[in-house]
Amino acid sequence: MLILGLAFLMGLQNAIVTHISNARVRTTHVSGMSTDIGIGLARMIDILRGQKAREDRQAVKTRLLLHIGTVLSFLLGGIVGVLSWRIVGDLCFGFAGLVLACVALLAIASASQIEVQPDPLD
Repeated sequence: MLILGLAFLMGLQNAIVTHISNARVRTTHVSGMSTDIGIGLARMIDILRGQKAREDRQAVKTRLLLHIGTVLSFLLGGIVGVLSWRIVGDLCFGFAGLVLACVALLAIASASQIEVQPDPLD
């Protein structure tokens, strides 16, 4: 019961900050995205009921799918991480580091190929 109460208060605090800041300030990562999922679902219901413009539907849907995917990835990563550590042991940290290093090197290589346009004001 204590955990449920604390989770509710954390979500409530995050929802209030989200509402006050017009969704510009996020105080926690996963609970913030969970709050955004709730807000997105409420907006989709408003759109379906005709209380919001239909033009907003694609933007709301895109953001909603992004947040759902991120929360599910976080959950899946946590489960896979624990299972990997239990099966392989500390070696899984080295493997994860290698994967992250490869992703970083690919991103750096991709970014270095992007041609930067000169600033017309210079």
